[in-house]
Amino acid sequence: MRNLRQKNLQTDVLIIGSGAAGIRAAIEARRHGVDVLIVSKSPVGMANSTAISLGGLRGSFTDTGEIGNPVIHFQETVSGGKFLNNQRLVQILANEGPSRILELQKFDIPIQVRPSTAFVISSRPPAGLILTRKLLVYARKVGVKTLGNVMVMELIKLGDTIVGALGIHLITHNLLAISSKATVLATGGAGAIYQRTDNPAGTTGDGYALAYQVDANLTGMEFVQFLPVIAEAKIPPVLITDWFIESIKRFDKNVLQNAVGESILERHGLLEETVFRDNLIIAIGKELHEGRGVDGSVLLDLTKIPKAAWKTSGQLRYVQELLIRSKINLRQKQLKIAPAAHFFMGGIKIHENCWTGIPGLFSAGESAGGFHGANRLGGNALTQTLVSGARAGENAAQYAKTSGVPCTFTSSIEEKGKEIDTYLNRKINLDCEPRRIKEEIKIVMYHYVGAVRSGRGLNRALSALRQIRKEKLPKTYARNFSQLWDIFELGNMLLIAEIVAQSAMFRTESRGAHYRVDYPQRDDAKWMKNIIVSKENDRMIVRYEPVVTLN
Repeated sequence: MRNLRQKNLQTDVLIIGSGAAGIRAAIEARRHGVDVLIVSKSPVGMANSTAISLGGLRGSFTDTGEIGNPVIHFQETVSGGKFLNNQRLVQILANEGPSRILELQKFDIPIQVRPSTAFVISSRPPAGLILTRKLLVYARKVGVKTLGNVMVMELIKLGDTIVGALGIHLITHNLLAISSKATVLATGGAGAIYQRTDNPAGTTGDGYALAYQVDANLTGMEFVQFLPVIAEAKIPPVLITDWFIESIKRFDKNVLQNAVGESILERHGLLEETVFRDNLIIAIGKELHEGRGVDGSVLLDLTKIPKAAWKTSGQLRYVQELLIRSKINLRQKQLKIAPAAHFFMGGIKIHENCWTGIPGLFSAGESAGGFHGANRLGGNALTQTLVSGARAGENAAQYAKTSGVPCTFTSSIEEKGKEIDTYLNRKINLDCEPRRIKEEIKIVMYHYVGAVRSGRGLNRALSALRQIRKEKLPKTYARNFSQLWDIFELGNMLLIAEIVAQSAMFRTESRGAHYRVDYPQRDDAKWMKNIIVSKENDRMIVRYEPVVTLN
């Protein structure tokens, strides 16, 4: 293994990922008296979706800030998910969410509680950074060990059981053999497989790929939530939320316009209906698909919003501050906005205890599927990280207590070393440079497996992805450790792109965040079921299962 040094690590519970779900899992596991190690692709607690979030949480609270009746939260989440949610997971989310939110105060995280919602208090966005920083301070205080800049390449399976992971450290160039009694995947989603996303660059579906490769099931991978972001060259890709559009449409029905100046909200019936994440992005996506866009975007026109509104809307103030720094007058200029991959509703199929069905392997946060069904409601993501993180940490710790001594896996290390040497020794072929192939995948996914889909486009996507796998992946190479890192991300991105496209092709209806122009209607008679993707004899198998209900 050229220039690689092997380092062996051992822990009771290994947490992969350092967003709120991973850190919360680590805290809970530590509470149960086991050794815990967090490894993270980024510096620990940074560059994850929690850290860049606005800090909103959804939960059942009364007017006085006390825990309320969870039934409404349950019903809203199932209805918002178009009835494809795992209802047992939703019940857990609704029942345990409020107490997990209030518990944040014990970690020195300031929150403001309102009816049905709560917010992390921050003097400036993103509030999510306070959440991860404070959780991390507490985790380290109680003895959780952390290691950043680690790319986990493979989970190690002994028989049917996960016994650890192999990783590579970007800074030290160490090949890490991490032996563990239990492992929690909390790696977030896969927004970075798309050309336009508001996710951090490292959100490449690593947890989904790791789980799939060890025979765990993935569920609902066709449901990718897109939200509009500002698409101007010198402006950060600020998220334009559904509730933001809903709150300002009363001031001007033309707040969203297509290329010919028509009101998108009026054209798609959203002046009368409540604007939600799915119907907003489908309206924008259809305008673009039908050729009424401006450079792949639609226009956000806030020039007629009265001055008083700017003082009452937190997001308007946030957007205004960013634009002032970019020397753009929002009251005089229309802005281009375009769909961006925001959140994966699907993920690793889990039981109520966050177990994946593979002995020794658990999952939490956006890595875990089933909570959100076909569409996620705002605020449920952070609440899910806390609830599933705590559950995964507790159950991983209990599992670790019943397991034997952590194993060593010399043969796996040798095989991975040979694979790395192969990449480092290949001839340079610029068409097969890993970052170039990653960009190809992003473009294919954004154009053909984006907010609006068709059978024809999905076929083109699958054909292009298969061609990449057949012709370019075997020739990709590395000349440094940064490129080596890219190769492993590339493999994950390509696999998850194929899974998303296959799932989208399989579901011949439109539901929630999944919209197909060739099947524009929801079809409850045929498709009130979950799509499951798994690996059997090295082949990708796509099938369906009944929705899990409370009955």
